[in-house]
Amino acid sequence: MDNLRMMAVQRSGSGLLRATRDDLTAIARWLDYSQSPIVALYGETLIGAAAERIGFECRARPMTFKARFDRGYFNGLLALYNPDGLERLKRGRTLRAPLQYVWMSRRELDKHYRRRLDEDCVKAQERPRP
Repeated sequence: MDNLRMMAVQRSGSGLLRATRDDLTAIARWLDYSQSPIVALYGETLIGAAAERIGFECRARPMTFKARFDRGYFNGLLALYNPDGLERLKRGRTLRAPLQYVWMSRRELDKHYRRRLDEDCVKAQERPRP
């Protein structure tokens, strides 16, 4: 995902969750078109609740020294890209949130986002042609 685009979306007040869903729909479209052998999407996050809302499975990452360092790095990114910066981190639980592994199988990606692709195709076919 494009960090600068996400920052612009966040600052504009439009839906960050919707933008993320649009990105996942684009990834599903690309995977379908490319016939890629990719079987899952994987990442790490501090905002597991949001990741679950868009279809990812979350598991706690063991709290090692590297995990503590990574959590600090991720908090820095959140402070950088959120318009309220450090003040936003102080308001919630994110600053102390555990780092989580997140993944979504290709099957789950298709289940959640393939329908959006199909709906987009139907809408495009229904539009009058110039």
